[in-house]
Amino acid sequence: MQLLGDNNFSCRCMGQGVIWCSGSLGLVHQVLSANLLFEVRRYLDKYILVFPDNCDRCQQVVDAFFSNKSFDYDQSVDQFRNIENINNLFSIVRSCGLSENATILDYGCGSGVSASIALPSSWTMLGVDRCADMRCLASANGLSVLSPSEFNVSYLSHFDAIFSSYAMHLVYSTFDLRALWQSLRENGVFVANFHKGYGVKRISLFFEQLGAVVVSAPFSGNVYDHGPYIIFRKGSK
Repeated sequence: MQLLGDNNFSCRCMGQGVIWCSGSLGLVHQVLSANLLFEVRRYLDKYILVFPDNCDRCQQVVDAFFSNKSFDYDQSVDQFRNIENINNLFSIVRSCGLSENATILDYGCGSGVSASIALPSSWTMLGVDRCADMRCLASANGLSVLSPSEFNVSYLSHFDAIFSSYAMHLVYSTFDLRALWQSLRENGVFVANFHKGYGVKRISLFFEQLGAVVVSAPFSGNVYDHGPYIIFRKGSK
């Protein structure tokens, strides 16, 4: 399927709404946005993700993208941006008054960058990711990783804190969001950044309906703009 192309740019369909582009990406984005009824987003400065008006189909687009990109994902992203953001998330988590022997989860752990960042020695950290190839990378980088099926079945009310770095703007499955919430202990916290603000209203409303206390966590002094940070607390502590 040829979508667009001339001497200045080209793009091709990678399946499930994932489009690879080279050349004038801004022009590709502009043309697609003008001619499709779907949501169109740029990602990693090389890709256009075309999201249909259906949450399950949206999740399929995201899953297809990461399955295609897992082999060179670390070379495609700005690792300094990711490390700064994870350090910010850890700082917020530490400020939430966790127990000395806290168990935390990296939700949407990707290739496991969080494993390289120092935590209190008494804390235990696990990771979970929908993409099997990403889980393999994270495991190779030293992170203990769960599959979604393991996470959904065996970790109810297990975690004192969950953090998510550059993932929540790409989570559409309400089943996954509910499983995340159910895995938190009472008075546990979920902390996430929302890239460019994508998803923050939808996900905040979802967790509020489950009883979350939602608090914005402003963060200053960054080199990068990571979008808003939000704390979701389970219970009223």
